[in-house]
Amino acid sequence: KKKVKLALNLYPVYEALSDDLFLFTIIEMLFLTLVKGFSDSQIALILMIVEFAVLIFEYPSYKLIEKIGNSKSTVIGAVMPVIAIVLITLGKGVPSVVLGHIFYSSAINFQSMASASTKNNLLLYGERDLYTKLFSRGSMIYSGMSMVATLIIPILFSYNRYLPSLLCFITYALLVGLSFMMPDYSERVYSAETRANAKAGANAKAKER
Repeated sequence: KKKVKLALNLYPVYEALSDDLFLFTIIEMLFLTLVKGFSDSQIALILMIVEFAVLIFEYPSYKLIEKIGNSKSTVIGAVMPVIAIVLITLGKGVPSVVLGHIFYSSAINFQSMASASTKNNLLLYGERDLYTKLFSRGSMIYSGMSMVATLIIPILFSYNRYLPSLLCFITYALLVGLSFMMPDYSERVYSAETRANAKAGANAKAKER
């Protein structure tokens, strides 16, 4: 029960960090134009390709989520933005930028499973009506941190144009750490029950023989 409570307490932080906390999209647009020298037409083409690719991968993403479950999906949703930042910041040429933005835009489907995990954990914890309070807490954390981010991002960008991207990377690296600490414990409970029922059924059949 302590582990479930910890997962519930971490959810508002996960929710806040998984949003575009440090204005990653804006940062990368500035980065692409000022550092990598991309033109407006190139960026428009990149965004069009990304939107089309995300639309194509929408259904396969949900099928994968359905197959692997909420816990693993939450972790994948945290890892994808890290990969995206590395590809966009360190990659060379349009393909790496396109791939990075596809990872970043597709991550939201997986990150949303943290909400499903939390609702299931609340049922296990006996506090099913607490979700709105946790979500509101996450929104408050996001609002406070994004206000600070809005103030410091321009300063960091003027000092070194790689610093905002580095800050985004650190933030999402923390998100990865959090994702391992807030699994959907109902999956483990039902999995254990399934194994127990299967074992009981096998024993019963053995006795009949």
